[in-house]
Amino acid sequence: MTPKKWYKNPNDKVIAGVLAGLVDYLGWHIDLSLVRIIYTLLALMSSGLFVVLYIVAAIILPTKPTHYSSAVIDDEDIYTHPEDEEI
Repeated sequence: MTPKKWYKNPNDKVIAGVLAGLVDYLGWHIDLSLVRIIYTLLALMSSGLFVVLYIVAAIILPTKPTHYSSAVIDDEDIYTHPEDEEI
């Protein structure tokens, strides 16, 4: 069994994906917005300590590896509806 690792989650990121990665790591099944609100309140009450911790985590943590191609696909080409096409 491989040990669980904490990664930054680029799919659910707002700034760097640290909190999204923390929720994944801990296996919490709660709304990520709630975690962000709580973390923001902690950052305000701690005179910036949690801001420094976030920055350090954003620098140290690796990005979550993906097993998908890194090719960029234009979303408009994928989701165009046939009726929307110009004739």
